[in-house]
Amino acid sequence: MPELMSDPTLTSSHSHSRSQRSESDRRAFPRHPVPEVFVAVETEGKPGHPDWAGSAIDISGGGLALMLPEEISVGSELYLTFRLEDGTAFVRVPSTVVRKDYGYCMGAVRFDHWGDGLRLALLSSLARN
Repeated sequence: MPELMSDPTLTSSHSHSRSQRSESDRRAFPRHPVPEVFVAVETEGKPGHPDWAGSAIDISGGGLALMLPEEISVGSELYLTFRLEDGTAFVRVPSTVVRKDYGYCMGAVRFDHWGDGLRLALLSSLARN
C-alpha cells in the first residue's frame, strides 16, 4: 500500500455521536466508482495497526462501499485510511458498517464525524478525476 499523508487537516475529529446522521442521509451524495483505491481498516482500540486492507468499490460524500471480511458485521465501528487517485489521503476516518452482503463479502460504511472540510476535500478530489 502506498505511503499515506498524515496531514492533520485530513484526519477526522471524534467530537460527535456516531449515530448523528440518519438513514435518510445514506443516498444524499452521488456515488463515484473507485476501483483502484485500497483501504486500510482498523477496528476499535488498535490505532496505527490496520487489521486488514480491502478494495473500495465506490465512494460518496457520506460513505464508501468496499470488500469486507466475513467477520465484520453491520454496526461494526471501523477506522479507514485511504488515498484517492489524485493523491488526496484520508487518515483514520471513523466509520460504521451500515450494510453487508454476506454472499459476496461486500458492504458499505458511513463516514462518522465527517466535517465539512473533509467532505469538501473528498468531493473536490472526485471532481478532478
